[in-house]
Amino acid sequence: SGAAVVAGGAAGRVVKKDEDLFQLLMGKDSGFDPSVQLGAMPPLGFFDPLGLCPKDDLATFRKYRSAEIKHGRVAMMATAGAVAQHYFRIPGFESPEPGLSAVEDVAGRAGAIELLIACGALELSLWSE
Repeated sequence: SGAAVVAGGAAGRVVKKDEDLFQLLMGKDSGFDPSVQLGAMPPLGFFDPLGLCPKDDLATFRKYRSAEIKHGRVAMMATAGAVAQHYFRIPGFESPEPGLSAVEDVAGRAGAIELLIACGALELSLWSE
């Protein structure tokens, strides 16, 4: 489970899940190199000015890559929600003012607390790694 036999340049070697298949096929079996991964392109290349992702650390790279994708998705949902709140109201929450002043109203405060609890439950149960 999680392994595959790679033919060609890898000479039938068994590749485990955490190995970089691209580098193995290209004959770069010396370790993981984030600068050749998808998304590293000119003019910046692999952009890591603080050196948070070491060159041979695949686990850290995958952790940061998955966090980047998750944060991008949250930002897209927040943008859609910011636009949609102008046009749509959830039944029962018509009275609060739109925007941040909604938490000053009792119904708005209750809705914000419910939203935070729902997000926390989803984060801890379904979306955990």
